[in-house]
Amino acid sequence: MVIPSIPANDRTGSVSGAGNAPPPLTEGPGGATLDDIVRLFHVEEIIFCSKDMSAAEIIRGMMRIGPRVSYKIVPEGSSNIIGSSNKNEPGELYTTDVQYNIAQPGQRRNKRVFDIGACLLLLITLPLWLLLSTSRRLFLKNWWGVFTAKKTWVGYAPGPHNAGLPRLVPGVFSPLAGFSGTPLNEGLVARLNFIYARDWNVWKDAEVLRRVIFGA
Repeated sequence: MVIPSIPANDRTGSVSGAGNAPPPLTEGPGGATLDDIVRLFHVEEIIFCSKDMSAAEIIRGMMRIGPRVSYKIVPEGSSNIIGSSNKNEPGELYTTDVQYNIAQPGQRRNKRVFDIGACLLLLITLPLWLLLSTSRRLFLKNWWGVFTAKKTWVGYAPGPHNAGLPRLVPGVFSPLAGFSGTPLNEGLVARLNFIYARDWNVWKDAEVLRRVIFGA
C-alpha cells in the first residue's frame, strides 16, 4: 500500500506491494508488524492505491486486516483522496494543511494544568505508586522539575527530527512508554512524535502515565 497523494507529514506511514504478490500486510518499516503499527499509532484508516495494487489484492488486504480499521481507495492518477467510510455519509477530502494541537495556546495551558494536577495527585497517592510503579525513581527525581515547569511529564521521544515540531520542555516520559518490546527505527519514532504533537490532548498524557504506573 502506498499513499502518494498525501504528504509525509499527514500520514502515519506506507507499506508497498510489489507486482502480483499479495501485499505485505504483516510487516512494516523497522521490522515492526502491522499490528504493532496499528497499536502504536492507533491507526483507524488504511488507504489503498489502485496504481500499485489490483482490486483482488486490495480486497484480500481488507479481509486479512478485518473490520478494526476503515478503508479508502485512491484512484490511479488522482492528486487527492476523496472517500467515505460509510455509504450514508458524504466523502472526506484530505488536505495538506497540518495544525499541531500542542502548539495551540489553549492546549498548552491544558498540558501545564495536567502536569500540575498530576504532580498533586502523585503527591497524594505517594504510597500507592511507590509500591506499584517500576519507574518510581523517575517520578521522585523529576517531580519538582515538572512542578516548576522546567520539565513536563510527557514529551517527545529523543530523535533528530524534533526540531521541526512545536517546542516542549524536556519530557520525563514519551509516547513510547510501555512499548519497549517493539522494534522502532528512527522513522517510526519521528512519526510517533509527529502524531503526538498533531493530535495531542490531555488523555494522551494520562494514558502514558497510566502505562508507566500500572503497565501497558
